[in-house]
Amino acid sequence: MQAVILAAGESKRFWPLSENKHKSLVKICGKYLIEWCINTLENIGIREIIIVQSARKDIENCIGKKDNIIFLTQEEPKGMGDALEKCKDFLNDYFLVLSPYHLEEDILANIIKTFKRRRNPILLLSKTKNPKEYGIVKIEDNKVIEIVEKPNGANEKVYFKIVSIYLLAKDFFNFHVNTSHYSFEEALNKMIKNYEFENVFLDKEPLTLKYPWDLFNFSKYIIENIIEKPFISNNAKVSEKSIIENSYIDNNAEIKENSIVKDSYVGKNSFIGNNSL
Repeated sequence: MQAVILAAGESKRFWPLSENKHKSLVKICGKYLIEWCINTLENIGIREIIIVQSARKDIENCIGKKDNIIFLTQEEPKGMGDALEKCKDFLNDYFLVLSPYHLEEDILANIIKTFKRRRNPILLLSKTKNPKEYGIVKIEDNKVIEIVEKPNGANEKVYFKIVSIYLLAKDFFNFHVNTSHYSFEEALNKMIKNYEFENVFLDKEPLTLKYPWDLFNFSKYIIENIIEKPFISNNAKVSEKSIIENSYIDNNAEIKENSIVKDSYVGKNSFIGNNSL
């Protein structure tokens, strides 16, 4: 199994934090967001990773070359289909397509578990009452028969939307014609009509990163679910008169007297003064 991380978008809604860099290069708890995504993929057994980046090559410059990662470049933001075409010659068979902020291990592990059971392409679906904002699926006999992009619909009805994580077969490229910004969606619709897909229904809304304030949700998730706590680095200076509970204290951090730190990540070289809460 391989994974393709799409990280070439312009991220205009993430301004000003996306100025001169991709939004996945924001650091949370000591690592770039895309590094947390890579760690999650490796945790579920996917080590062959392709990253599609912009012409700036900022992802590659920041995280560095790695033996298990291929970096490719999308010179202009021409959509998902165009980005995947860059990967075509490097893909073997089935592959996961995701964004660099998809790091929830339970969701990704469930996709892989479903694939191992049935070995079919997979669509990830969740409920919504706002169809105008998403790609909405039509389902008959528990099978997706069509994806309709941002249809009009009454808000009182519950719809199923496509979550932007896909497990596809390389046969996807037999249906893909790279002629428009929405060529991915067009090819996926063609493939659905000719291929047996599995549906994975989510009972929770996955984390998404559209706006700068979404980072609060990612920080909370990483602190609560990923980093090992409690941990205090041997290089950290922590006063015996401070109180540290369920927190991660990184290298060379310093915490002075009578400070209270709970359920937190204290980064490298950070300083917390006396009587801080």
